[in-house]
Amino acid sequence: MSLRVRILQIDVPAAQLDEATAFWAGALGARPVRPPGRFVHLHDAASVVEVHLQPLDDGGPRYHLDLEVPGAGGRDVEVARLAGLGATVGAHSPDGYTVLHDPAGLALCVIEPGAASRNPLTHPRDDQGHLGAIVLDVPEHDRQREVAFWAKALGAEVGDPADGYVPLDGVVGPGGPIALGIQGGEGAGRMHVALSARDSPTEVARLEALGATRVAALGTSTFTLADPVGNLLGVVPTRDGDET
Repeated sequence: MSLRVRILQIDVPAAQLDEATAFWAGALGARPVRPPGRFVHLHDAASVVEVHLQPLDDGGPRYHLDLEVPGAGGRDVEVARLAGLGATVGAHSPDGYTVLHDPAGLALCVIEPGAASRNPLTHPRDDQGHLGAIVLDVPEHDRQREVAFWAKALGAEVGDPADGYVPLDGVVGPGGPIALGIQGGEGAGRMHVALSARDSPTEVARLEALGATRVAALGTSTFTLADPVGNLLGVVPTRDGDET
C-alpha cells in the first residue's frame, strides 16, 4: 500500500488563527475542536480530506498535506522512499510526523496512523460547497518533476494533461476520491483547493459574506477567492455525476 492523503493543513499566522478558523468552519459547515496542542480540527467538514488549522510563528499562509503511512512503524521507510524520489527531509518529531519538502519546495508531512485523532467528515450538501480538489501550482520548469514525484509517492496514475494541468488519478482520502493535480505556471510554488457547488455564484456570495475576497473569475461559473489570511480557494460548478 502507498501513502494516502489524510489531512489538509491550513497554515495561518498565529495572530489570525481565530479569524481563519471562523471562516473555514463556516465555509465547510464544520465544528471547530481544539485538542491539546496548537492545532484546530474541523469536525464534520464537507470535504474528502480531514481539515486542520495550524498557527505559524513565522512565515506566510499556506496549505500543506499530511500523508499517512499504511501501518504503524512505517514512517521511516516512507520518508526514506520520498527522499529517494527527490524530497528534502526536515524536522522529525517524536509525536509521529516528519516534515519534508517536495521537489518544488512545497511542504508536506508524513504521519503515523496515530499521530492525530480521526475527525468525522460529512457528505455533500446542496446549500454549500464541498472540498474535493487540491491543486499544486508550481513553476512550469518543475511540473514534470512534480508529477513524477507525487504519482510515485501516492501510487497514482498520471492522467491526460489539459491546459497545463496534469491530473493524478486514483488518489483517495478519508471521505472519497480526491481530484488532485499539478499545474504549471509562473511564480513560486504554492497549493490551492477547490470547492464544488450546485450554484457556484451563490456559493461565492456565501463565502464572501464569511470573509473571503474575490480574486478572479473565469466566465460566470468558476471563481478564485482568497480566505481571510490569503490562502487561495477555487469555487467550481458541480459536474454531472459528481457526488456534489
